Amino acid sequence: MFYGYIYETKNIENSMFYIGQKKGKFNYRYRGSGLRLKNVQNKSELNIFSTRLIEYADTREELNHKEIYYISYYRRVFGKENIYNISNGGNGGKVFEISPFKGKHHTEESKEKNRQAHLGLTPWNKGLKG
Repeated sequence: MFYGYIYETKNIENSMFYIGQKKGKFNYRYRGSGLRLKNVQNKSELNIFSTRLIEYADTREELNHKEIYYISYYRRVFGKENIYNISNGGNGGKVFEISPFKGKHHTEESKEKNRQAHLGLTPWNKGLKG
């Protein structure tokens, strides 16, 4: 039995690729969760994307190594400007570093400075969708 798989999602209109990993059995309807890919998907019709299985992996470690390999390979062959991936892959693109701010809190003074600096600005998640 396998752990997961590596897949390719291709934008048929512009021939850009996204390489991803997913646990479980291959699902051709799953397009990926990359930030750049999601932004394009939100502005486009889903039928401009095709997804294909590249390879299965037996363990999480193998899956991470294969994702890193394929992202690197696609960047070399197709050029990094033609790949939606931002990270190099592995661990689902997550970086497992402990934040130096973890467990600490902003002072009331720093909270007030932050509020003042952002007065009158539109929050990033409240702007118009284009």
